[in-house]
Amino acid sequence: MLGLLFYGTQYERKLIQKPLFGLMLWQGQIGPDGFWTGRRVTSLCRKLYHKRVNRILLPQDFPYLDRIKQEGLTTVDPLPLYRSHAAQLALAVLQQQHQVPEKSKVALRGAQVDRDLCQAACQLSPLVKGLAIMVTKGGEMLAHQLRMEYGIPVYPDHHEAAVTIHFSPAEQGVGRELHLYGAKAMDCGVCISSSKLPQEWSHSVPLLTALWETGKIGSESLEFT
Repeated sequence: MLGLLFYGTQYERKLIQKPLFGLMLWQGQIGPDGFWTGRRVTSLCRKLYHKRVNRILLPQDFPYLDRIKQEGLTTVDPLPLYRSHAAQLALAVLQQQHQVPEKSKVALRGAQVDRDLCQAACQLSPLVKGLAIMVTKGGEMLAHQLRMEYGIPVYPDHHEAAVTIHFSPAEQGVGRELHLYGAKAMDCGVCISSSKLPQEWSHSVPLLTALWETGKIGSESLEFT
């Protein structure tokens, strides 16, 4: 169950349940930020927990994360969204650097081939000049499949790669590096948004994650810049 805390003109003691872009949420209005805000957050989180809410959407740069965790709630983790769209992130980085994909190499690194890494390789293969597959387990087989299916040059190292995507911790790569594991993913330097949402919500990655994982919004509606 998903919940939402938001600032408002006044503090509301009772939770309300209503939809937000198709997501049915238990929502709590904190009121304006001030001296009592911390206690209000704790109180509302306890009520959300009793409603069986386990994940929560929060205002940007919310300063009371410790109180959220103390009451048994967690924020929406955007890592699955980032990993599932690794190819789009890499293409956005190339665009930021004014590099043409057809003339650029991308390196993929990880401990083993998983769904996200394989998907990124297959999506990038028709679009880039070449790939470097640096994966300990299953990398050689994936490289062979990519050569056979797409006829793309696949290299065993990341020499001359414009972008290196790390799916697990590894030594430093080449070019611009995207770390799609742990908290580092949110520091990739790529903005994810959707024009399908109003401006005040269009850049909320946690909300976009919740909408995407529940099928309320598709990958085609996401923009990477």
